[in-house]
Amino acid sequence: MKIWKVMSVLVVIALLYYIIRNINLMEIWVLVKQLNPLFLSLAILSYLAAFLVFNIRTIYAFSDIIKKPNFFFFLRVLFAGFFINIITPGMQIGGEPLRAHYIGKKYGKPTSKAFGIVLGDRFFHALVSIFFIFISVLFILTFISVSNELRVLFQAIFFFILGFFVLLALLNIKKTNSFITPLFGKIVSLKFFKKNFTKKFLSGKITKGMGSFKDSFKKTISTRRIIVSGISLSVVYWLLNYLVNYFLFLSLGSKVGLLTIIVAVSIGGIVSDFSPSPGGLGLVEGSIAFAYTLLGIDFQIALTVAILSRMILYFYSLLIGGLSLLSLNHSLR
Repeated sequence: MKIWKVMSVLVVIALLYYIIRNINLMEIWVLVKQLNPLFLSLAILSYLAAFLVFNIRTIYAFSDIIKKPNFFFFLRVLFAGFFINIITPGMQIGGEPLRAHYIGKKYGKPTSKAFGIVLGDRFFHALVSIFFIFISVLFILTFISVSNELRVLFQAIFFFILGFFVLLALLNIKKTNSFITPLFGKIVSLKFFKKNFTKKFLSGKITKGMGSFKDSFKKTISTRRIIVSGISLSVVYWLLNYLVNYFLFLSLGSKVGLLTIIVAVSIGGIVSDFSPSPGGLGLVEGSIAFAYTLLGIDFQIALTVAILSRMILYFYSLLIGGLSLLSLNHSLR
């Protein structure tokens, strides 16, 4: 674990140095003033559409135990979950236990069972994300000329992801206890939950329901119709995320291919998953801009797009998410 922390710090320092050395704030400000309002609006709407697709996917995952789900309640829960995700470092799954808590409380279902479904739904989300990262790294290794150091780094990522898919293919779903239990323990040990929920809640509501959690998780990731909807809607979700950057480039008068955007944003996603800063703040923007420059995009334009796309995400996650969390706390007392 310590070596990962050291590597994270080194990556942070390298990215900050790269950004500070190359950034031109005046040029970025000039670019922002030239934004096309139409394409900027389309970028904002694309992010909103992505949240709506995410919400539909989650509702469908709960269709076996909740027959009449309230779409807007689930949407509030989703935004509240993203609020927690964006203020916690790492893989951004801190909001999932919170979502399970509110869904279980609203519909009278065990929190542990709801948590298993939420995490199962998130499994498809992560699976598609890893696929796009895999394709992106493969694209860079095949078509982009990079330094030997970067090539070694991307090769390591490539083989790590390849190993993940091989392990997933060999994994017997009936024997998932060996990885579910440690994963569960990692999530509930997050500092946020230790500070904001009592030990009685964590042990009584979730830990004692471990069996229910495992059963619902395994059922979610092994039910064919949920697999199909989970993967297909996750693809749509990520494509809408990529369209945000596409429209932002158009708003700056630059036309960049969708494949280039997929590669750059996917590479940035790797950094956010291992970032020591909350929500990958600063690091994701820098890594996405760096990836764009590898693909031949002007750094100032790339950084402007990266910052704007994250600002839109922060608007939905922090402002709308924060208000949603307050609303849920008030309505579900």
